[in-house]
Amino acid sequence: MRSGKGSAQELATLRSQLASSETDVATRLGFLRAAAFAELSTDQKDRIGVLRTQDPLGLGYPYRAMDGHTESERIGLRDALANVRTCEFADVEADGTCQSTVTSADADSDVTTASTGMQNLAVVRSSFATALAG
Repeated sequence: MRSGKGSAQELATLRSQLASSETDVATRLGFLRAAAFAELSTDQKDRIGVLRTQDPLGLGYPYRAMDGHTESERIGLRDALANVRTCEFADVEADGTCQSTVTSADADSDVTTASTGMQNLAVVRSSFATALAG
């Protein structure tokens, strides 16, 4: 199949195997999530759900935690973040409106809480690696 000379039957077999593998991965992820979420409160589970659903908008993790904002507001934040970061890289001044949007988002209590939690990730990763090692 790699040479592009596979038959239609071989292609169908490979597609079937891929679908089966994808189903297996989804099932295992479901079990993993269920185990990881077992001891979490409903509020914690809801917040994790918000983080997962905001992923397609391209926002970084602290900003995904923002609650009560419309999709268009989140897209505006994404664009403002891009402007500010690009200007920082180019060593030029960012658009004032974009800078204000980012500053307001950084002051959001959900973003502040998420940023603080992310600072603890090194400890979590270390504990996870220790647990896996045995």
